[in-house]
Amino acid sequence: MKQLLKTTKEEQEKEKVVRILKSWTKLGSVIKKQDTRRISLSTLDIINRKDTSKNPLIYQSLDKLTLDYQKYKDNFPQDYYVELGKYMVESAISQNKNENLINILSSLIICCKLITESLLFGNKEYFNGGIAIFHLYESYVPRFDGDANGLDKVSHFLFGAFGAFVANDAISRKIGIGNEMVDSLLLEAKTLLSEYGIKFEDYGTGFDEEDIEANEGGIKYGNELRMRYKGAKQ
Repeated sequence: MKQLLKTTKEEQEKEKVVRILKSWTKLGSVIKKQDTRRISLSTLDIINRKDTSKNPLIYQSLDKLTLDYQKYKDNFPQDYYVELGKYMVESAISQNKNENLINILSSLIICCKLITESLLFGNKEYFNGGIAIFHLYESYVPRFDGDANGLDKVSHFLFGAFGAFVANDAISRKIGIGNEMVDSLLLEAKTLLSEYGIKFEDYGTGFDEEDIEANEGGIKYGNELRMRYKGAKQ
């Protein structure tokens, strides 16, 4: 514990970060560094509303997570990513009160930007406050290390919805499967390089069928949005 506190203090001084417990850490047990997660003080300010200058959708998502934690406690549904993903998109759409093509598309895009960094949309919105959603979600929802209910499922759901809305099911499905294949190759590379003492801790988790399931849920929702747009257009 002394070493952990020492490391935390050094990080605070250098990068203005602290460490918070991961959701599955058992209180009363010996806390190790791997039981914690780094979070910047600026992100904590967003969560605690000391900074209210970011995208309103961030605060709406944080509020939902807080309220849902009161409802679910430590037993969130395993498909909670669907509930949060839909909530974010619907909240974004309702801000303009218009279900036209541009509004739905822009709502999907901003949700994808806020939920994760990506090659398609970059990381500007994610690091400009969206990361607060990651931290609160990961502090509330997963029940154990490796739980399939991690925030990455929300991103798979949202990107699946985006792909289905702007293109079609087949393209969205190919992108989802392709992403998992790349992830599988990265895992193999990480395993190989680790034998030479080279570590890539944040990349390569392998092919995950549950990611594909989240993508399929997003495809279904993307089709629902397309039908709503067509209905509003008539």
